[in-house]
Amino acid sequence: MADSSFQPLQPTTPQSVAETVFLPSDDDSGRRLANDVALATELLSCGALTERQVAETLANWSLYGSVSLRQHLQNTGLLSPQQLQEIDAQVAQTIAQTPLPELRGESDNPVASTIARFDTTGRVARLLGVSTAVGADLQGEGRTGLTRYRLIRLLGQGGLGRVWLARDCDLQRLVALKEISATRENAASVQRLRNEAEITGRLEHPGIVPVYQLASDAESGRTFYTMRFLGKGTLQDSIAEYHERRADGDEDPMLLRHLLSAFVRVCHAIGHAHSRKVIHRDLKPENVVIDSFGQVIVIDWGLAKLLDDAELETLGKGSPSGDVGRTSEGQVLGTPLFMAPEQASGRLDELDARTDVYGLGAILFAICTGRPPHEATHARSTAGASHGKGTARELFTAISSGPTPQAAEINPDVDPVLAAICAKAMARKRYARYQQASALAEDVERWMAGEPVSAYAEPARRRARRWIRHHQRLSQLIAGMAGLALAAIATVGVTLNHNRVVGRQTQYQALVGDVREVSLRIRSIAHDLGKQARFMATLPEIQEIVRARDVGDAEAEWLGRLETIYHGLMRANPDFLAVTLVAAESPAEANQDSSTNSEGAVRRKIASVDVMRVERNAIDRSYVRTVPRSRKAATDDDTLLADVFAAELGGVVFSMNPRSHQAALSSSSAVVRRMIAAVRVFDETTGDPFGMVMIETDMNAMLAESLAGLGEVVGEVYVADGQGRVWIDVRPRLPPTPAADGTLLAEVCPEAKKLVETDRDQFRDTDGTSYFGQRFREQPRSSGVILFARLPKSE
Repeated sequence: MADSSFQPLQPTTPQSVAETVFLPSDDDSGRRLANDVALATELLSCGALTERQVAETLANWSLYGSVSLRQHLQNTGLLSPQQLQEIDAQVAQTIAQTPLPELRGESDNPVASTIARFDTTGRVARLLGVSTAVGADLQGEGRTGLTRYRLIRLLGQGGLGRVWLARDCDLQRLVALKEISATRENAASVQRLRNEAEITGRLEHPGIVPVYQLASDAESGRTFYTMRFLGKGTLQDSIAEYHERRADGDEDPMLLRHLLSAFVRVCHAIGHAHSRKVIHRDLKPENVVIDSFGQVIVIDWGLAKLLDDAELETLGKGSPSGDVGRTSEGQVLGTPLFMAPEQASGRLDELDARTDVYGLGAILFAICTGRPPHEATHARSTAGASHGKGTARELFTAISSGPTPQAAEINPDVDPVLAAICAKAMARKRYARYQQASALAEDVERWMAGEPVSAYAEPARRRARRWIRHHQRLSQLIAGMAGLALAAIATVGVTLNHNRVVGRQTQYQALVGDVREVSLRIRSIAHDLGKQARFMATLPEIQEIVRARDVGDAEAEWLGRLETIYHGLMRANPDFLAVTLVAAESPAEANQDSSTNSEGAVRRKIASVDVMRVERNAIDRSYVRTVPRSRKAATDDDTLLADVFAAELGGVVFSMNPRSHQAALSSSSAVVRRMIAAVRVFDETTGDPFGMVMIETDMNAMLAESLAGLGEVVGEVYVADGQGRVWIDVRPRLPPTPAADGTLLAEVCPEAKKLVETDRDQFRDTDGTSYFGQRFREQPRSSGVILFARLPKSE
């Protein structure tokens, strides 16, 4: 084998947000960055939260924001105070043992170098969406010389080795280069890397990553191998996107079929490996890459085993890892959240192709539910545990002795046939599983083709429907002969009943579509309103007013300019009721007095006064006026302003309730319902809060327009606030009608009582043919807006 070597290719241009946007400029910023990165790394390694929970937490937090990750965790309430204290202690110890770069000396990119020092695996950088792009020098390598492979950046690191993005200078192509970590290099680990390369290299299949070369570095003697660079899109990313779209109401069945088609190709790739007497032993969605052209490739064969290999495995010393989202080392090999019972028991001699079948079933479980099969088991094992101590062993015990996870318990909407396929593939007893990966793939393909599967005993009705669909002409002939034998009145009765059922189901689906369309319209209204409010809060005239008040200058000129802008906004948006600049009178003194809002959170009691308010006349909607100084509203307890001050900087706070002191824009015959979007205004010079800009829009008018756009509805559609007070409704052959003040949805539609009382996000009848309800929330913890529709009772 010819020797080769490699050296780092140092980046010469900014590669990440950290290099171009956020550069710490003082010691406090550097310490804050180190604490945030070390805490994120500790969350992934301690096992107190799953990787999915950590990913969701980091997605709602910014590394460059004003709120630290520690404070964000405390606000979410995912961890108990005791767990946070223990994690803080571990983070402090990690920081004390890790040298930090000088802010303006060791590295031109302190953010990238700090992440690289704490996040050796690259998982925190991936979850944060930050490319550290560090070369070999920041990793402590310092290799130089003329080489064939030049390292570009670190792609990831595990317990044994690390993977670099490198350039093959001979063939001028990008490759992935894997080598042993410097701290783990010994004869056993080198042999394990060679075994991994040799096993992967013998598997020549389009669905398995090809190995290009196994060699040793000419200068350092370090063993490495290169393989095809596949990018970073994995099956896990596709699964997460699919379930996010489902949560947003996108029920396109082709999304699931694309995932299942990819899963079938994974089964065939694993089946090829089994035919070569190789088992993977670490199957999970993260180890399946989907490239830019849709090709599905299985990677990470580091735990692969030759079934006919008589050589004993060298497992080394060490206990099971506490990180349930990563591959464990020691007597238990694999990823706990996707692990088969025999793996969790440490019975390595019993591992065979059926162990991989369990892993494939776990991947199918994740496709159906969006979660790993043992995530609920992990949650139960961590209940009562402190800082995840002992969690791994408890989890392994639960996996090896507990029942098979059921997909329907996590996702009640999953097709029962797919759930049965998952259950068979993940049976606790190996003999009860599919005996080959190809058999599992065949059942999934049969489900996609509408054919019966081996894992599910179909009811007679379902078998009959399939037979009719496949033998349409013969079934029509039989039906005709049966009709001749029956009395005419019976035939007519059956036909009418069938048409009634089909017609009602069609009407119900149309009604559900109407509800979702109105929900999307309300979401669009809130989005546009928030954008307008955020823009109005950044007007230079507002900052001039703030500055004038700070230094005691006259603000009349700037108030006049602001008044002109507000009038233009109101004329351009006929559904806007008012736009207001509100100032907090004494926010500093208000910190000493607090109360509790409707969501149970403690808020400040803040006094406020309207600085400028332009509103639309309730009767003559074309008349827009500026509220005179004598009628400007003031209050000693502005709850909306308190919520705005409590929100994150730049966040939009929505409210469906008018402010307690404002004059209602209503006539004697109708009540005006409004949506308010408010954004914080602060002094850009001092950073102190000043007040807020709020825009109010007429929900009645916008809802009437949305409901009218539905055309002829087949049932009744109601829009109510979160407490069940009806705003507007539309009925067949009638235009949208605003409801009288005090009309309760539960009285008009008793079927909606549970939706109102239980604060549920969605509600439907058991047979899916009568009514459907959905709740739109403008804020995560608010009661939101209720949309409810029902069909008239069948005769």
